[in-house]
Amino acid sequence: MLLGLMSTDVTFFRVLFSRELWGLVANKEIYTSLIRCLRVLGEFVHLDLWGPYRVPSKEGYRFFLTIVDDYSRSVWVYLLKSKDEVFDNIVVFHSLLFTQFGKHVKTFRSDNGIEFVNNKLCEFFKSKGIFHQTSCVYTPQQNGVVKRKHRHLLNVVRALMFQGNVPLNIWSECIITATYLINRTPCSVLNGKCPYELVFAFAPVLSHLRNLGCLCFAVKPNISDKFSS
Repeated sequence: MLLGLMSTDVTFFRVLFSRELWGLVANKEIYTSLIRCLRVLGEFVHLDLWGPYRVPSKEGYRFFLTIVDDYSRSVWVYLLKSKDEVFDNIVVFHSLLFTQFGKHVKTFRSDNGIEFVNNKLCEFFKSKGIFHQTSCVYTPQQNGVVKRKHRHLLNVVRALMFQGNVPLNIWSECIITATYLINRTPCSVLNGKCPYELVFAFAPVLSHLRNLGCLCFAVKPNISDKFSS
């Protein structure tokens, strides 16, 4: 039924993804089959906030906002110093998707945290014609895509920090690095392709990757004047 849904049928769309139906499709297999029918970048986007972490990063970050596109499973991570920055970063992501890829976000999904359920964000969604879905109480599997991505990110970060033997206040750099790697790692959900490949339509170049903590050298060119030979 969802495959034949016209994008202009707003009433049916609201009924289909109402909270009452969500309670009926808490089963993982049914829920996944419904959502994976959406095959356009930005059509369905998952949101979640992680933190606060007990050790602030060297820049003062204690949170990070995770954004996952359901179609490509691409991940965007925004480092935050407080929950108040969530709104600004969602607006930045919305503009990024439209400017770089010409795509509009149609639906955001999140939990019921006050950083996502507030008047400021609600007015922004209304002004852009965006649906905002919130998970039912005690039903975290309805936001399971981004919850699992959090676990994936943290697992990669732990491995990076252990291998590189870096201090805890470098966790923010490791989160960004983990996001970069995950977006270029083949995924079984995508039939062996990586998120980068679905977004840009070509495989990423990986020859520049190095081990975290490997030996490197800083080069200081011995040029004092730009007009000198």
